[in-house]
Amino acid sequence: MYMELDKKDIDVIHEDDLIDVLKKIGFYDKLLENKVICKFCNSTITLENIHSILPQSDTFSFICDNPTCIETLIKYLDNKSSTNLDLNI
Repeated sequence: MYMELDKKDIDVIHEDDLIDVLKKIGFYDKLLENKVICKFCNSTITLENIHSILPQSDTFSFICDNPTCIETLIKYLDNKSSTNLDLNI
């Protein structure tokens, strides 16, 4: 028996391109100055612990590599996806 999975497109940034992307979106200097925090646990984001960059309206949120934050991100995105689907009906 096979289980069907929902397919979702995700954008991925290779670690070699991360600094360029951070500069492009205006957060590289803030990150170096320890002014970027995780959306879910408020830990300081560094180049070593950054897991995700989440576009939010006119800015970006960042998620650290703490397993709890990653799990929370997945739930957040699933919930947001469900909400968006409900709005389109």
